[in-house]
Amino acid sequence: MNYKEVGIELIDFNIDKMTLLKEWMSGLNLDGRTPKGQKYNKDGLIFISNQIKMHKLFDSDLPIHNISATTSRWTPESVELMTAAFTKERLTSICSKGITVRNESKMTEAKFKNYAREVVKTINSLGLFHKKATNDLVVVLKNKGDIKSIALYKSNLDEIWIQSDSKIDNDLYGHGKYVLVHEIGHRFEAIYGLPEGFSDSKFATTKYSYTMTDFGGSEAFAEAFAVSHWKDKYPEFSKVIDAYIPMMIEHSKNTISKKRSLPAHLTSLGI
Repeated sequence: MNYKEVGIELIDFNIDKMTLLKEWMSGLNLDGRTPKGQKYNKDGLIFISNQIKMHKLFDSDLPIHNISATTSRWTPESVELMTAAFTKERLTSICSKGITVRNESKMTEAKFKNYAREVVKTINSLGLFHKKATNDLVVVLKNKGDIKSIALYKSNLDEIWIQSDSKIDNDLYGHGKYVLVHEIGHRFEAIYGLPEGFSDSKFATTKYSYTMTDFGGSEAFAEAFAVSHWKDKYPEFSKVIDAYIPMMIEHSKNTISKKRSLPAHLTSLGI
């Protein structure tokens, strides 16, 4: 899209140009700091964005009138300045010491930065055998409609996908941080295999451990992988965790990457 040309066309706005306006607005980056001299224009663009939402909710002619009144004050020169200021490429990928977090959702840039920071912080908190599965780790934020579960490890791409609207503010069971470590457990299994002596029944912890999937990965293993990272928070599983940790330490010492993948499906935590 030529944002300058389309913006000029939108100066003479009417209802027939609503779809074009939505497409044009979707390419503008109104997050973060306001470029010098662009506060008035930014306020106007935010106002238009709100009017688009109002029109969708109430199907009223008033938002159309308000949008038209706003764009009619634009000039080709002001449109050129706006498009130069607000069509800069959004930050969609953050890399930190072998960890890549990508935003393929509708999450704003500002929220993405904060979310990515928590993802990296959680991964960097891992130690012992947990850390071994974090080399060259890729985490992708997806819209809720793109994945059915809160998160999943997509083995054929070697990526962990997380719903962008899942909470990452704490490590409670089922929240973003816990789910992330669970999926890293699936990645560990895909790369290094299960340790000798492991069985789902012997190392079951949470209720999700008993979930049967068609994807080839062990949910019991991934759950034990997660709860063993926060072992003090799960005293009810202390016997399993106390057996799991030394087994995994020994397994990590004696294994190298098998470069294998689970079947080209998904392993996911659907809680």
